[in-house]
Amino acid sequence: MARRASRGSNPAPLIIIGILVIAGFAFAVTVLGKSKAPYSDLPALPVRDAIANGNSLRGNTYSVSGKVEERWVRNNYEGLHLREDSSDSSIFIRIPNALERPNLERERHYSFSVTVTAGGIIEATGVERL
Repeated sequence: MARRASRGSNPAPLIIIGILVIAGFAFAVTVLGKSKAPYSDLPALPVRDAIANGNSLRGNTYSVSGKVEERWVRNNYEGLHLREDSSDSSIFIRIPNALERPNLERERHYSFSVTVTAGGIIEATGVERL
């Protein structure tokens, strides 16, 4: 009696499953991998208003990001000039020593959550390096 040649398995279903797995992984990486910008749930600091009359913003919390231009270290606080990413204006931000933060370096980009205190002084309440 003659034997029949056996047909090998069809590779098409395996190839389709492999493509679907790779596509699913790529989709998950692009959608879930995007990190949310720090402090994006806060409104942006109106820099022009803060420069013109910061006292009008007193008591509110904002977010601002930009590049550190200058730093000062005093006994009870640190201060810096920040050039905002979206404008050519630079603002002064006071950073209390009690605030946990990364090492702040000149010419680096950071994102801050800030509160405008009495006298229109902008004080950091949170810092993230970008």
